[in-house]
Parts: sequence; structure tokens; C-alpha cells
Amino acid sequence: MALLSAITAVSIGLGLVSLIAGILLYVIVREFLPEKKEGRPLYFIIGIAVFMGISLLLNNSNH
Repeated sequence: MALLSAITAVSIGLGLVSLIAGILLYVIVREFLPEKKEGRPLYFIIGIAVFMGISLLLNNSNH
């Protein structure tokens, strides 16, 4: 039973960290990146997704 509570607590903690990270990325994309011809938020989001994919691939290949 204690193991189940520990796993649940870790899952909730990771979920909250993910939520906060997502909110921060949203604010960065919407407020700090240029909105006119200088840049496009979509490219930034695609870059983050590619970087996360590469990071996950490299992290999983070490195990």
C-alpha cells in the first residue's frame, strides 16, 4: 500500500511540473516571441518538440 501511495505522489508531482512547464512555454511563445514577420511561434513549438524527441531517444538509449 505504501508503494502505491509513493507512486501516486510521484505521478502527481510530475504532472504538476509538466503543467507548470507547459504554462511557462505558452507564456514565452505568446508574449516574448515576435508576432510579425520576424518570427513565428509555430517554428518555436516545432523546435521544442524536436528537441524533446531527441532528448527522449538519447535518454532511453542509455538504459
